[in-house]
Amino acid sequence: MILNKYIDTQRSLSETEIKAIKKSWRILAQIDPIMIGDAFYSKLFIGNPKYKHMFPHDMKAQSIKFVQMLNHIIIRVDNLESLNPELKTMGERHKSYGVQVSDYEAVGKTLIWTLKQTLGSDWNEDLEASWSLLYARIAEKMNDY
Repeated sequence: MILNKYIDTQRSLSETEIKAIKKSWRILAQIDPIMIGDAFYSKLFIGNPKYKHMFPHDMKAQSIKFVQMLNHIIIRVDNLESLNPELKTMGERHKSYGVQVSDYEAVGKTLIWTLKQTLGSDWNEDLEASWSLLYARIAEKMNDY
């Protein structure tokens, strides 16, 4: 199971969870995407050096793409199903890079760590559960090909 075997990925995000995710994203959107991406990818590569070969040497553009994709998801978090075709395509592309289903757990944990570090005192257990469910649903759709 991706990220946490206890997450019910069949459950939709509640209005409260959606509002919390959007509120946290408004805070994050004020931060330079290169800084967010640098924190995310540095943590990912430190814990999982085997992933480094899948990425370009200059990570600035990759960091921007990463944050733009998160932004795109958050804009449509009210209707995640509308993202299914894009997530399927993205999942197929990631598979062609050598990404395996088992790799999604490390990425999810790194995303949650990055959000927690970046949001600081604005982070709490409920927000972690909301973001974890969102990530698990996205990862599941990316692997639904």
